[in-house]
Amino acid sequence: MVSMPGAAQSLPSLIGVIQETGATLRETTVREPSLETLFIKMTGKELRE
Repeated sequence: MVSMPGAAQSLPSLIGVIQETGATLRETTVREPSLETLFIKMTGKELRE
């Protein structure tokens, strides 16, 4: 898994670099982080129920 800001915009360039190396890209998924993921990233703590 690779996580990076602006992934949707950078993906075409990244795929090009991967193809140039001769590697095979099997799957790509771009998704927005959930509120829980953002909370953990910002605070370093998990939500408690």
